[in-house]
Amino acid sequence: MLEGADKLAPGMEVSTPVPAYTPPSAPGNVVRETSSNHYTVQREQLAAQMRTPDFLRQATMTPAGGGGFQVQQLQPGSLYEKLGLRAGDVIKSVNGQAINSAEDAIRLYQQMGSVASAQIEVMRGGKPEYLYYDFSQNP
Repeated sequence: MLEGADKLAPGMEVSTPVPAYTPPSAPGNVVRETSSNHYTVQREQLAAQMRTPDFLRQATMTPAGGGGFQVQQLQPGSLYEKLGLRAGDVIKSVNGQAINSAEDAIRLYQQMGSVASAQIEVMRGGKPEYLYYDFSQNP
């Protein structure tokens, strides 16, 4: 019985506020920037976060006119932002392989489980820039 519920007027109900949804935080640091555009990524934690529904809601990307995918917007503090991506970037290739379709993205995602490192080419402000990732096992 709720405290004070016996003092309610007939027909009144007791409601308990539902807390706002807060996405679970990943244990430890999934991504650590080691130098400019160079990152160390905890492979298992990254894979676990990528399997959550929240991962897809953290950024909006659309096909770019000249090929690749343009990052339209990012949630502040999102995994995408931690990986060094910025709104306006156009992701052109991963490890030298062009990414122009959903099929390309799926193929490259499947390959990520077996590589020790990755290089992403982005067009940023009209100039090519490279983001480098080294994958490590969780401690």
